[in-house]
Amino acid sequence: MESEIQVLLNIGKEKATQRLIAEKTGMSLGSVNEAIKRLVKTGFLEIEKISTRSTKYNLTPKGLIEKYKVLHKHIVDSFRYTTSINEKIEAFINSNLNGEESKIVLFGEQDEILSLLKSKLIGNKILFEHIDSIDNLIEILDSNSNNATGTDSKFIIIVWQHQYVELLEIENIRPLNLLNEL
Repeated sequence: MESEIQVLLNIGKEKATQRLIAEKTGMSLGSVNEAIKRLVKTGFLEIEKISTRSTKYNLTPKGLIEKYKVLHKHIVDSFRYTTSINEKIEAFINSNLNGEESKIVLFGEQDEILSLLKSKLIGNKILFEHIDSIDNLIEILDSNSNNATGTDSKFIIIVWQHQYVELLEIENIRPLNLLNEL
C-alpha cells in the first residue's frame, strides 16, 4: 500500500507522468506502473488517454478523499513527532544546563533539529553560539585556554549529528550528544 500512497500523493500536483512520479518517489518505473494499476482497480484513479503517446491520471472523488486522509495522518503524525522531540529537547536542557555560568556552543550543521534546539534555548533565555567548523570551535576553545568537554564548567558543547560527535572525539572533546536523548 505504501507505493500506492506515494503515487496518490503525486497525482494532481502537475502533469504527472509515470517517469516523473518515479523520479519524485524513488520508485522504479515498473513499481509506479503496478501501483497505478492497483489504484485504478480500487477506484482511486482514472486513466484518460489524451493521445497515443500521452496519458492523464485523474483522482476520483474516492481517490481524493483517500489522498486527504493520508495527508491528514501524515501532518498529525509529524506534529506528534515534532512535539515529542521538543519535549525531549526541553528535558535535555533541564537536565544538562542547570543554570551554571557556562558558554553554550551548538556544534553542527544547520538543520531542523538545530532550529528546534535554538528555539528551546531562546525560549528558556539561554545564550548560545552556533559553530559549524571544527577549526572555529578549536580556536574558541584555545583562546579561552581550557580544554572543553561536554560538561566542562566553562563550555558546554552540544551536538546532534553523528559526524560531529566523531570529529570531537578525535580532538578529545566530549560533547553532550542530543542524539542520545531523541
